[in-house]
Amino acid sequence: MTRGKKKRDCGKIKEDRTTTKKNQTRNKAGGEMGRFLVSFDWAIKRLLRSKVNFPVLEGLLTVLFKEKVTILEIIESESNKDRADDKYNRVDIAVKDSKGKIIIVEIQAIRDEYFMKRLAYGTSKVITERIKTGDKYEKVAKVISVAILFHKAGTDGTDCIYGSNEFVDLRTGEKIELTEQQKKHYNVESFAEVFPEYYLLVVDNFNNVAKSNLDEWLYFLKNEKIEDNFTAPGLREAKEILSSSKLSDDEYRAYESYVDYMRRKAGIDDASYDDGMEKGLEQGIKIGEERNEKRSEQKLQLKTMEIARELLDVLDNETIAAKTGLTVEEVEALRESKP
Repeated sequence: MTRGKKKRDCGKIKEDRTTTKKNQTRNKAGGEMGRFLVSFDWAIKRLLRSKVNFPVLEGLLTVLFKEKVTILEIIESESNKDRADDKYNRVDIAVKDSKGKIIIVEIQAIRDEYFMKRLAYGTSKVITERIKTGDKYEKVAKVISVAILFHKAGTDGTDCIYGSNEFVDLRTGEKIELTEQQKKHYNVESFAEVFPEYYLLVVDNFNNVAKSNLDEWLYFLKNEKIEDNFTAPGLREAKEILSSSKLSDDEYRAYESYVDYMRRKAGIDDASYDDGMEKGLEQGIKIGEERNEKRSEQKLQLKTMEIARELLDVLDNETIAAKTGLTVEEVEALRESKP
């Protein structure tokens, strides 16, 4: 064996040992499972924009739309932010459905209660960014918004919500359909296909029972875990791509920073909530005490006035005022109002 080859082999052994040590450290952090999956909301921003990783998002959209979807490109309409405290993890993508139509899909993970306003803003922004001044309206993009919500929304037990635009006759309430000429002109079958559509995945409402492809995706989004028997499109690729053992050192540090930020933020939010509840309770008690005190004073005043009326026929105004605590003027007013 030549000296050069020995040096290369030694270098490879050193690299393998470094990799092994790195994975052992990550495996220890991952607990009994050895390795763990990074959260999907972080992966949207850092991993899933790469073309080689498109099968993961293609799988999710195929399950939601119930037809084969192919990603054409990532639309960089929003600058990539690599800070841990990004408020929204979002990606805009151009996809082609099974009929060959091009659709703009906005996927975002949201952790605040103003998600409805955020969705309305997001779809509007995507539409306006895709059309240039002077373009005909036929170039207005079809947009579908997919929101992964990490908080309660809708009624209990509702874990997947769909929304679209419909038009109805204002007088009869009947749904208005497109004419055959309009269908041909717009190349759609309904109004909903023209206007934005919304898919809301309410992760916290999922009951952890996976019976369908959609259930398996919700299970993964909620638990950051993919069971070996899951077969939903995209999950096999997600299990490989989102494994912590696949992250580079920079990616792993970025993910740890993100997790740490989310934990601290949750702690601050909980503390703010508890503080707000405590202050609200104190204020409520104070208001209740003031109201009770006011009612007692009103009752006492009414009782005093009643006693004063009974004394009008036997005592003069000054004596009644002295005995009841009323002013002479109040007693005079009572006497004048006596029938």
